[in-house]
Amino acid sequence: MKSIILAGGSGTRLWPISLKLMPKQFVKLFDNHSLFQKMILRNKNISESQDDFIRIKIEDILKILKDTIYILLISKKESSQKLKEVVKQLKLQNPELSNTHLTIHRPWGTYRALDSGSGYKIKSIEVKPGKRLSLQKQFYRNKYWVVVSGTAHVTVGKNTYLVRPNESTYIKMGQIYRLENLGKILVVMLEVQVGSYIDEDDIMRIEDDFKRS
Repeated sequence: MKSIILAGGSGTRLWPISLKLMPKQFVKLFDNHSLFQKMILRNKNISESQDDFIRIKIEDILKILKDTIYILLISKKESSQKLKEVVKQLKLQNPELSNTHLTIHRPWGTYRALDSGSGYKIKSIEVKPGKRLSLQKQFYRNKYWVVVSGTAHVTVGKNTYLVRPNESTYIKMGQIYRLENLGKILVVMLEVQVGSYIDEDDIMRIEDDFKRS
């Protein structure tokens, strides 16, 4: 038997139990097994001699890929070459998705897009000890920062202050700001962007340690 197992969907109707980062398929809702684990257990009990196939069109796979980062393909080793056709179609129909990495690396650390929609984007940001982002501003979006761990050294306009775990700060569009990690441990924070334009090219760098324009 060949099985294609698709754990798709964000499960937003079950929010806040189900999130884009941990959708309902991976949450233990009823007992000690998630829906995904139950599906694996059911497949284990199916006889290898059965000549059954689960066929799913490439279009369906692409639809789910647009909606979630979770997808698992299980097949016989000799059938693995068929995955090339899925990747080929993905590149043709959605080249941006096929070339986008979930975690973006920068000289100061990393960021990861968790969710986005019309007029908003949510990121997780990690800043290495001793590093800082450029002194910058945006023209079309406001930002909310919530620190998860470490202590962030924040400059907004002429004000400089510390933001500790479980504390937050707000940056209005047009304000000049900077984020620094002056401590010895990683700063981890969540960023919520709200505005009419949220693409990464909405940035004016005023000063940058890494000589970026």
